[in-house]
Amino acid sequence: MKKVMVFMCAILVFVPSEELMAQSEKSLYFYHDGRIVGTYACSDIDSITLSMENDVEWIIWRGNIVNRLSVAMVDSVYFVSSNSSYQGCPDANHPHWIDLGLPSGTQWRCCNEGASMPEGYGGYYTFRQVTSAPSLDQIIELLNNTTSVWTTQNGVNGREFTGRNGGSVFLPAAGCHWIYFYYVNLSGYYWSSSPNDDDGGAFYLFFDSDSAVSEWDYWNLHGERPVRPVR
Repeated sequence: MKKVMVFMCAILVFVPSEELMAQSEKSLYFYHDGRIVGTYACSDIDSITLSMENDVEWIIWRGNIVNRLSVAMVDSVYFVSSNSSYQGCPDANHPHWIDLGLPSGTQWRCCNEGASMPEGYGGYYTFRQVTSAPSLDQIIELLNNTTSVWTTQNGVNGREFTGRNGGSVFLPAAGCHWIYFYYVNLSGYYWSSSPNDDDGGAFYLFFDSDSAVSEWDYWNLHGERPVRPVR
């Protein structure tokens, strides 16, 4: 992983397209307070500038699309390999893609969406906000092709899913949010990307200290739950 060092004495920092092309197999991650605040595939970026003339901000140029991130909201910037996968996290520079030996070849990310470490809860999202969540079929594949145990990682309860190839991922018991937080450190409620067309609800992965199963919810689509990305 390559860290982009920024020297604030400069008026403008420019990352040209040539360097981005060299990183074309990677993604660019922006972090603030241990949370991911922006992710961009390097192959989609034309150039990056750090403007210091007015509001100090990162400017990400993608054709005619311009994305801006205030420097006050960015602590660090990393290039992360998009194609590499592992059976476990090789270092502390998360996130990593974990190969669980699943029949479909699906890989699960080591961290929740918005988290910078495997035990981090990350963000909580409504079903309408879900983009990178596994489908119901991918959740069922995970349950049918791994063993899982209730465990604690750095003081956080959750379930560790281990594939037949020895690869494993830890999902923290992040609970859910609907006005208040519920079941934090007791249960996991992870959205799928699959709606339940029979009743207008949606499917999700549920687990606690006893078991892990796929469930469906027909009333709480506006409730917020964590997401564990797959690819």
